[in-house]
Amino acid sequence: ASAAQLLAQSGVEINTIPAALKSVVDFAQAANGSLQDAADTTTSFLGAFKETSNITYAATANQLTAAVNESKLTIEDLKSLANFAAQTVASVGGTSQQLLGQAARLSNVGIEKSTIATGLRQAYNDLLARPTVKFLTFLQTAYAQRGEQKTKTEISNLLVGFQQRGVRGEGDPLQLVLQELRSLGVGQR
Repeated sequence: ASAAQLLAQSGVEINTIPAALKSVVDFAQAANGSLQDAADTTTSFLGAFKETSNITYAATANQLTAAVNESKLTIEDLKSLANFAAQTVASVGGTSQQLLGQAARLSNVGIEKSTIATGLRQAYNDLLARPTVKFLTFLQTAYAQRGEQKTKTEISNLLVGFQQRGVRGEGDPLQLVLQELRSLGVGQR
């Protein structure tokens, strides 16, 4: 009864508590964590992405379970991800599944756990949410080297377009920026 009460206090609708309870218990078990930690982490992720998606509590817990099972991420890492990166990712049209996939890949290749959440937040901020003048100037120069003259406003609008595509479910905004950078020859020798 206390687990169901915990979910109700987390804002889970009464009619969805059985599915949510099973999912959050599975998450806690997969992560070797407490039910309280699993519920709190699920609630944090859901809170960040609820405005931009129709994801349910159970689906969120299932995504977190998959992230733990498919990576070196722990429940503490996922808490950090929820606290440091989730809001930023959601604000630019990214999804919880995209964020968890990126974090899992970084974890699996050995990136420091403390760097993952802050690094992803920084990448989304610098490349999408609040691109710096330095980044816009860099892109302007890269386009010019390709023979295209673009203003910083045009480039900013392109980045906003990537965010809008993410909101419409047409791709991961961060991946779209990275693809654009590759098309400009950035990172290629």
